[in-house]
Amino acid sequence: MTTFPDSARAQMITKVELPINVTDLAVARRWYADYLGITFDDRNRAEVAGVTLVLFEFDDLTPCSHVVVQLVTDDLAGTHQRLSQLDPTTPDVDAANQNLVVTDPSHNKIVLYQPR
Repeated sequence: MTTFPDSARAQMITKVELPINVTDLAVARRWYADYLGITFDDRNRAEVAGVTLVLFEFDDLTPCSHVVVQLVTDDLAGTHQRLSQLDPTTPDVDAANQNLVVTDPSHNKIVLYQPR
């Protein structure tokens, strides 16, 4: 396998964008803003810790069976408490894995994780 020198890699990759496919942009934008505090711009992009999340709308979306994105928090218990106040159906924290899996309105799984 051929490897590229560091300078070539740096020129090839200039940014990280993570697509999140949704069934309704307006509903998704509101949920991400209200529930996770992530606000998308008029192009459906949001900068989060140096990564750009991008919403894409599809009418015939099939929900993923896996986690779409993992977000890191420094206070998982506090995050859980806040989310539970917004939505009483918020699942409990998985203490063994120090994470919380929530589902957006398009059934995308989002993990909130606290490093040990």
